[in-house]
Amino acid sequence: STIVPLFLTWAIMGLWHGANWTFVFWGIYHASLVLIHRLITPFTSKLPHAVSSLGGWAITLPFIMLSWIPFRADDMHMVGGMFQKLVQPAQYAFLGMRENIYIVAALLMALVLIAYLFETYIWKYVSRNIYTRFVFETVGYTFAFLIVIIFLRPVSQFIYFQF
Repeated sequence: STIVPLFLTWAIMGLWHGANWTFVFWGIYHASLVLIHRLITPFTSKLPHAVSSLGGWAITLPFIMLSWIPFRADDMHMVGGMFQKLVQPAQYAFLGMRENIYIVAALLMALVLIAYLFETYIWKYVSRNIYTRFVFETVGYTFAFLIVIIFLRPVSQFIYFQF
């Protein structure tokens, strides 16, 4: 009873971003993800919190990242081409990615995992002492800053280029 309104709402949200079938596809894609979430929640809610939380991040992030492909594409043919290029790493230049994209992706996934484990298991002990907390925060922010500086790209395209 809520499936049609879900898909209609997301399709309209897609149209709100731009008058193109790629944006409608983007909305329907998100509606599909919400529907899948609703269907699997009764099963995942029985898992330990750490498993469902970390698993949720590990599964959701790639699917949301994939959703930006139709948002960026000029037409549905380009969407298909971009999805096809994803399974051809030699073709990543088409997407404007650097050769070291695997290193960046691995570092980001490792950072998310470390941040989660730190927040879940270590922070309660570290935050008791203000000096220890300061050292941990300083090292963490410095590391994140260095990663941004190392992999920073000089050109950034405005996402709403079709308006």
